[in-house]
Amino acid sequence: MRVLVVTPLGQGGAGGIDRVVDQLRASEIQQPNVRLDFAVSRGAHILASLYNLPRVAARIVLGGVLDQIDVVHLNLASNSSAYRKLLLSYACRLVRIPYVIHLHGGGFRDFWVGLPRARKRAIDGLFKNAGAIVVLGDASRPIVAAQVPETAAKIFTVPNATQRRPKAAGSGEIPNILFLGRLGKSKGVPDLLQALAGLPRSLSWTAVIAGDGDVRETLRTVAEFSLSNRVTVPGWVGTEDVERLIEKGDILVLPSYEENLPMSVIEGMAAGLAVVATPVGETGDIVRDGITGLLVKPGDVGGLRTALERLLSDADLRTRLGSEAQAFHRQRLDADGYVARLSVPWLHAAGFRPAKREQGETHSVSGL
Repeated sequence: MRVLVVTPLGQGGAGGIDRVVDQLRASEIQQPNVRLDFAVSRGAHILASLYNLPRVAARIVLGGVLDQIDVVHLNLASNSSAYRKLLLSYACRLVRIPYVIHLHGGGFRDFWVGLPRARKRAIDGLFKNAGAIVVLGDASRPIVAAQVPETAAKIFTVPNATQRRPKAAGSGEIPNILFLGRLGKSKGVPDLLQALAGLPRSLSWTAVIAGDGDVRETLRTVAEFSLSNRVTVPGWVGTEDVERLIEKGDILVLPSYEENLPMSVIEGMAAGLAVVATPVGETGDIVRDGITGLLVKPGDVGGLRTALERLLSDADLRTRLGSEAQAFHRQRLDADGYVARLSVPWLHAAGFRPAKREQGETHSVSGL
């Protein structure tokens, strides 16, 4: 089976879905009957899509004409990502190549239901004509089925995955708190800083808050809360630095307001870090309160502070939650066999032919 996987940024890309696709590259050899090819639809800057998107569409059409592609795998998120994949779905329909929608972006329901009628009809068609739809967990399945009921039988749940790793060594005597993600309100970074500032002074800890986004604002808040001697804000860090930070971490925290299934949490669980997160998106599927981590409500600064204080004060609790998280990862989130799990919706789609676009069919996708 020849599958073309369309990804936004490409190999080594900073986004979560690009890290997932990198797992496909790493594990392809484990599924010898599947040949994967990869294409970039966006690029490092959104303007690069003006070059990349037509190239991918042409590649799909040519692949269909020459019978070189069996299935196209489209990674889907909100806003411009949805419109790019809509156009690529038209290319698939033109040459009757089945495609799989892989829904991974947080907040897609609000984006979808808030669209003007013509655009919503177009996105509905994107799902209706998919050979299969991949969601990351139980929370997303009813969202898709509610909007397009006829898709219910072709929705498959395949959680994100990462390579397993040995237990993190930790930072030593002083516990280290790690945040990995885009800095800003949507990821709960202001709440995290406020919670850290409210911890008892008697507790010893350090923290690294790493990611792009509102770096300057985060540094200002760190200074305002007099946390500069405890909190490091390095900005965006590459793959090797992420590995090093996880290895030296004790607690992984992600107090987001909006997620789907965050890779940083999965990576922290793989290393046996104690996780504190919010039950948004599919996060509650993997972080089970008191078992594989601690859950707090989005925006609950007091609850976040209490959860961190519990973990900082109780090394045995950190160890227990981290061990359970690592065991859960090895059972459910291990990258070994990830291609095999995705092969199920690929095979389902391979027997499906999307309706060919009728000549003159148009949809409003202005704002692309």
